[in-house]
Amino acid sequence: MVLLGGRSSSAPPSLAVCTSGAVRSFLDPAVQASLEHRFLSRALDSHVLLFYHLFVGEELSWKGQTGVTDEQLHKLEIALSRATVVRLQQSENGYTCGNQATGRWFKFERCADSILNYELQRAATVDLAIFVRPDLLYTGRQLPGTIPASGRSDLSLSFDAMPTDPPWLLTVGSEILIMTYGSLPLVRNLTRAQCCNVSARTPDKCFWPGLDEPSETFMFRSHFSGLWRYYFTDARKLYSVHRTGFPSCSKKGLTFRGLKAAHGATKVGVSTSSSPEMSPEMPWSHMNSTGRREALLRWLPRDINRSTQRGSRCAIVKPDRREPG
Repeated sequence: MVLLGGRSSSAPPSLAVCTSGAVRSFLDPAVQASLEHRFLSRALDSHVLLFYHLFVGEELSWKGQTGVTDEQLHKLEIALSRATVVRLQQSENGYTCGNQATGRWFKFERCADSILNYELQRAATVDLAIFVRPDLLYTGRQLPGTIPASGRSDLSLSFDAMPTDPPWLLTVGSEILIMTYGSLPLVRNLTRAQCCNVSARTPDKCFWPGLDEPSETFMFRSHFSGLWRYYFTDARKLYSVHRTGFPSCSKKGLTFRGLKAAHGATKVGVSTSSSPEMSPEMPWSHMNSTGRREALLRWLPRDINRSTQRGSRCAIVKPDRREPG
């Protein structure tokens, strides 16, 4: 998700929020409430623009969603009721650098596109950006606050006091990104980040013992290494953040060891594309309820059949080293 703001030198930034990624458990009211009333409650006292880039189709990952169905349309309507701009992605995008987790980079790019396009079209001024996943449950402290970050004793997240120049980026675990406007062009080029050498397994810090693929986190951080400051802290300890999506193909009682064995596994019959099917950027706040419902019906996947998916598609297929295009 992305927080942004336009302000005068004496005013706190107005904020915009862009949630990006697969829907998963985002339709659960408890997940939405924790985001609004726990993590962002004080931020939402300001002027907030809400951006969404949501993947509503079936994920390539064996542990991912099977897709959003028509039966869930009403829940999605409620979840998007305060949205400013919405884009829905129907089919799975590819990944890069030999690691499925880099698939999120494409979605980050689209989110940055929406924000920068809105800024241009509406003559808005953007100060800050925060990215989060749609399926996080927050049970701890609120934002803003004071975050302990590497390279600095503390970084204050009081939005009326945060420096915006020169550009900086804060990674709160692998779940939350907080950055200044000057960092957004780097996000827009994230899928062109430099990959690690899989054959030579270099650099050493890019590879974990026992795992074939390079570290997505290492490559992500390296892409932003030219910024004036780069900080890191642990999101789960700081905000009591929990992922709430469940494996769509898992059997009841599947152990953690079983999930670990499926690391990097893919589903049968789910393809990827460098140009996946998706909606245009839809000006949600300027659409009436009829227009919104018609848009959701147009862009929700039409071919989901969960009964057949759990049989043939849920076989574990360990990845090869090819990178879908």
